[in-house]
Amino acid sequence: MFRTIRRRNLFEEVAGQVEELIRQGIYQDGDRLPGERELAERLGVNRATVREALRVLEIMRVVEKKPGEGVFARDLQTEASLETVVFQFLSQDGLDPDTLSSLTEAIMYIESTTAKLAARRATPEELEELKALQRRAERQPLDTEVYAANDREFHLLVGRISKNDVLLKVMNTIWTVLEKYSDLLMAADGNYRANLAHHQALVEAIAAGDADRAYQEMKAHFQWVERQLKGE
Repeated sequence: MFRTIRRRNLFEEVAGQVEELIRQGIYQDGDRLPGERELAERLGVNRATVREALRVLEIMRVVEKKPGEGVFARDLQTEASLETVVFQFLSQDGLDPDTLSSLTEAIMYIESTTAKLAARRATPEELEELKALQRRAERQPLDTEVYAANDREFHLLVGRISKNDVLLKVMNTIWTVLEKYSDLLMAADGNYRANLAHHQALVEAIAAGDADRAYQEMKAHFQWVERQLKGE
């Protein structure tokens, strides 16, 4: 069931294995996990590493520690935090199709809302910053990594202009994952220009103060992104 650890960041690998076993249903909601000593022996690491891994999983609400009783699995669908998606991505170098689809849907509605707020709240200085970023992106040489970095910067700037710190923090967390998929998206022929066209439509809607249009433009943009990632 468990594999001997060979990676440098041992506690991350331990946490990744435990999280995956819970995700697969091998340990279900309320099941008691093996104790620290048993886990350490099975995984070939020391107890301090296991303890650190369980602490991280407890913070992410993947497990629950009950003093005097042990550590218990939680229901990942109802209990786990957003960070578990990021952790799954980092530990497995990607997301399964269902999780990626759910993440894309979530960011679509989050960013559509930030676009709407940005259209209502943007200052002249912020609008100029957004337009300057768009102009710079249009002049960039052919480089997928640069394209992806510009894409992230554009979306997070719209989030900052929305002046909602909570939404911006959620966006920052999700973009930890989306940045890799942005790389893949921009590598496809014609996608960068299509992406720029979407961004330009957003800039125009925000600059016009048209909140409803900005919402719809961002929503349509992420619907396009999801279709591209699915290969449709």
